[in-house]
Amino acid sequence: MKKITLAASILLFGVIAIKAQYGDAYHKPNQEEIRKATQQRQQAQSDQHFKNIAPSTTKSSNTTVLPTSSSNYSPYAAEHQAKMEAYDRKEKARSDAWEEKERKFAALSANVPKNEENYRKLVALAEEAGFDYSYALRMNSAYKPKEDSKSALTEKEKYNELHKRLMELNK
Repeated sequence: MKKITLAASILLFGVIAIKAQYGDAYHKPNQEEIRKATQQRQQAQSDQHFKNIAPSTTKSSNTTVLPTSSSNYSPYAAEHQAKMEAYDRKEKARSDAWEEKERKFAALSANVPKNEENYRKLVALAEEAGFDYSYALRMNSAYKPKEDSKSALTEKEKYNELHKRLMELNK
């Protein structure tokens, strides 16, 4: 009896396992049909939404019909347009100011050779033209002198040198 029960249970579990695999392994869903059905459903929902928010075209005796204007004036649209025009003017002014700084720097540095010896002078001219110090350093970084690794001080040596100077000042 135990052998029959064991054989029946193995057979039953085997059939269940085969059925479970059969549905997934052999019957893949058709992705193209699913995609088309999804698009149709979304389009139907979108159409229904726009139908619901569309103005009513029926005239009833209880409602008053406002005269329609030939223009589509909207206070929101006019306000938005004014804000966008102000933003455009502000951006144009900012762009013009930047270009003026670039022209001024080009004029100031026209007679200065662009090399490592003149790096500090170029940075000073960029500041004079109106650029901030950080940008003046970056725009002239190609001319920054390269430090010789043998002559460069280590962080500890720099700290010690600074400490000595401070101690001398405190005396």
